[in-house]
Amino acid sequence: MRAFHLAALAALLGGRAFAEAAPVQFQPMPTEAPVYAVEQTVLSDALNAYGHVVAPSVWVLSAPLSGTQVTEVLVRPGDRVVAGQVLVQLETHRAVLALQEAETRVNAARAQDEAARETLELLIRREEIQAAAVARFDRLEGQGVIAETQIEATRADLLRVMTERAQVQGSAAQRAADLALATLSRDQARLDLDALELRAHTGGIILAVGTQPGAEPTPQASLVTIAADHRSEVVVDVPVARLADLRIGDGAIVILPGGERISTTLSAVPAGSSNGISQIRLELPNGVTPPPGLPVRVEFATDRRNGIAVPLISLLPLDNGFGVLRIEQGRLHSQPVTLGTPLQNDLVEIRAGLHDGDVIVMNAQGALRPGDRTVVPAILTQRRMP
Repeated sequence: MRAFHLAALAALLGGRAFAEAAPVQFQPMPTEAPVYAVEQTVLSDALNAYGHVVAPSVWVLSAPLSGTQVTEVLVRPGDRVVAGQVLVQLETHRAVLALQEAETRVNAARAQDEAARETLELLIRREEIQAAAVARFDRLEGQGVIAETQIEATRADLLRVMTERAQVQGSAAQRAADLALATLSRDQARLDLDALELRAHTGGIILAVGTQPGAEPTPQASLVTIAADHRSEVVVDVPVARLADLRIGDGAIVILPGGERISTTLSAVPAGSSNGISQIRLELPNGVTPPPGLPVRVEFATDRRNGIAVPLISLLPLDNGFGVLRIEQGRLHSQPVTLGTPLQNDLVEIRAGLHDGDVIVMNAQGALRPGDRTVVPAILTQRRMP
């Protein structure tokens, strides 16, 4: 019975003896691998700078003048204030009188300046008329139709007008200078009066109030202390020679010691410094409050250009450099590449070997090898440059 079954199985296998059947070759199923779609994009190099986290600022307000009495204290510790809010009012009587006197001096100087300008304009016009008369008489003298004495008198009149115009011109210049000086004094008096209203430089919380109505604080005395409502910041050192590579609005990545990456934006580029190093302050997003003093590294995006970049984890070591696993017709091919500059977000520039539209394996350090069959997902998750 057993022999019958073996014979029947042999017949099904093509009439050969069962023992002579060729071994069956099994093809491995295609693997679906995480992939990266290569595309032309805007690349930027990374400028690394090092620094630390700083806490929000603390502002201390003091009296602008000595001997000025406090008339009102408008806040208490714990109050929340906004930028520009009046916190302390100082006595203004003397400052108001000083401003009124300065306004009077400005008005007087302006009247003298206007009078000098009007006189100068009249003399300039008279000088033009006399000069024209002298020119006309000079022409008539050649024709013998005018007396020499009349010509000399006209020339003398011109000389007197020119002399008077020069004197008034000098006086007008002095009047203009007097007006400018009086205006500066008036503007300073206005600033002095405004300064007697102590205002918050920024929004925040009142930490301390060190005065009361009736007090006459010195300019060194602390009247109000404010904890600024600003976000936490980082301060980093950047060589002055690299400041030209940075632009307001550039993206920056703040990297904490644990590897956490925080995106922010460059809002100001400082001027150079004598020691060759400039400090740049970067505001952190709301709710991000690393401890003050924590060391950080910041990557600034610089040197923008069009090009191709791939994730560092997609690189595969080759005998003569690096390559990637490129997917073509469902199979993996080892594709040598020429590397460029390391970029932000763990990307690296590819200068040769790949083209826009190529698809590569995201993680070339996995179990996949050249020649393996793979499946490209219907929807590619494309990592784009920031």
